[in-house]
Amino acid sequence: MTILFRLAKPLLRMMLILVSFPAVVFAQETPISSNVNGNEIYKYCTSEKTTEITMCMGYLIGLNEGIHLSISIPAIRSLGPDASPEQIQKFGEELLGYCVPDGVTYEQQKDIFVSYLKQYPSVRHEGARLLYYSAFIMAFPCS
Repeated sequence: MTILFRLAKPLLRMMLILVSFPAVVFAQETPISSNVNGNEIYKYCTSEKTTEITMCMGYLIGLNEGIHLSISIPAIRSLGPDASPEQIQKFGEELLGYCVPDGVTYEQQKDIFVSYLKQYPSVRHEGARLLYYSAFIMAFPCS
């Protein structure tokens, strides 16, 4: 009986965690949907709440990484698997139409995006991805 109890104890803990997990997930005040608009991101990125700032940064980092992955694939297909990171970056910049200089941090990217959303409140209802793209074309045009 004692051995059975010792084996069952971790299983019971895991079941308790799994049962309570949905309560944590659904307890979020305002979830970010897959169709995030500029108003939502502006709210999160200008908030004083750590959780909302974290949501903002997570969204922007994910968006930025997704953009870079999506341009890397056609770059490698076009340039070949032996293409250098510099060649892939140049291809991506030509494809995107903006050139982010080295050393720009995610915090700075957030500031650029928030500044754009603040400057153009009439378009904040539009999709955040398109607004992010517009902000970066304005901030970092290729020479």
